[in-house]
Amino acid sequence: MDTARLGLTVVGLGGGRRRTSDPIDPAVGLGDLCQVGEWADSQRPLALVHARREDSAKAAIAALQAAIAVGDEAPPLRPLLHEKLGGSD
Repeated sequence: MDTARLGLTVVGLGGGRRRTSDPIDPAVGLGDLCQVGEWADSQRPLALVHARREDSAKAAIAALQAAIAVGDEAPPLRPLLHEKLGGSD
């Protein structure tokens, strides 16, 4: 799952800013995202796309599909923490 690409998808919908002066549309974005390893099918989609226009929705769907790899098996779990820096144990 390419989370940076997912964030840029939300920006493309208008739910984030490219520049500080850009407005944010609170009605657009991605919702109900599948978690890594979670089953997805026609009853449980990868995410819900909230868009103002159909062309924006189609672009977001394509970006979403490109950002998430889908397979028959869950990927191996990766540690949330790779290394502890500084401080005492």
